[in-house]
Amino acid sequence: MCRLVHQAIEKGDNPIVLADLRRIAGEEEDSNWSPSSPQEIAGRIFHTAFMGMEKNSSPDTRKRARDLGAAIGSYHLNFDIDTVVNSVVSLFTSTSSTPESGFDVRTTCKYLHFCGKGAKLTPKLS
Repeated sequence: MCRLVHQAIEKGDNPIVLADLRRIAGEEEDSNWSPSSPQEIAGRIFHTAFMGMEKNSSPDTRKRARDLGAAIGSYHLNFDIDTVVNSVVSLFTSTSSTPESGFDVRTTCKYLHFCGKGAKLTPKLS
């Protein structure tokens, strides 16, 4: 979509496209800003984030997320959500729901359940 917007701006046939982009990107009404590339547009309107866990997220996964953000030109953040996940696990533990203390992470079902806590929190945090 950023490529299409950039092409329309370079063509110059429809000044509303540039005006709308400036508004969406937070530019002042009297701004002369014009993007030089689709990546510059993406950098102004898209944010990507890798919300990993220190023990469960590999450097390769973090790198792939960072590379994807760079490829589309987004503003990218990389941070851990361990404290949030641990707080949720603590809440469940205190209410005797799950996971039970001392669970074996090698047990597939329980491991997936635990990892699911982080996966379910990620969209809510973003």
